[in-house]
Amino acid sequence: MKINNFSTAWGDQLYLLGNVPELGGGDENKAIGPLFNKTSTIAEYPNWFYDVSLPVNTDIQYQFVKKDQNGKVLWKSDYNNFKTGDQASTITLKE
Repeated sequence: MKINNFSTAWGDQLYLLGNVPELGGGDENKAIGPLFNKTSTIAEYPNWFYDVSLPVNTDIQYQFVKKDQNGKVLWKSDYNNFKTGDQASTITLKE
């Protein structure tokens, strides 16, 4: 998964929360991340990425969660959604 142009303050970290167990099952304490942003071949800040396998042909609801360096939730986006296909692919998410 890739997220483009998502700015944070120094020390803040971006997580991804969703309705399936692979994305934390709706529990912000189990959200995946922190997402990565320091790989020149995949994503550099303010772009982010995370490798995750999701169930095929499934409606996914997700939201971004921004946490400080102590794990305190600072902000959550509204829910967005997409449907996975039946083959592996890179998905670019939007806020």
